[in-house]
Amino acid sequence: GLDQNGIVINYEIQVEQLDFLTDIIFVDPLNTTDFGENVTGLQEYVSYDFRVRAYTSIGPGLYSNPVTKRTSEDVPAAPPRDVQATAISSTEIMVTWDEIRGLDQNGVIIEYEVQIEPLDF
Repeated sequence: GLDQNGIVINYEIQVEQLDFLTDIIFVDPLNTTDFGENVTGLQEYVSYDFRVRAYTSIGPGLYSNPVTKRTSEDVPAAPPRDVQATAISSTEIMVTWDEIRGLDQNGVIIEYEVQIEPLDF
């Protein structure tokens, strides 16, 4: 094209993790000569910004505008925290827990399952 300023020899994909305000992570740039690339090794249910720039023999051009995309959900990576049980009466026990930490949720938690297993003494 007219805006190439030379022969494009390479494309660089920059990946920036967005969801964790305290840890902005740049994944190592990927280099390719193709017009597309599978970016692997990303975390579950996390938003990323992707930018691409072209290289000629002289060096890199400008990055494209960012494109933001979230990876798909997966099962939680950890169980609920601080599970406790309190006897309310002779026939009732209250079970409570704290939610799974954000990094381990891997999606939107839609329900919790309480498994009850009677123990014979």
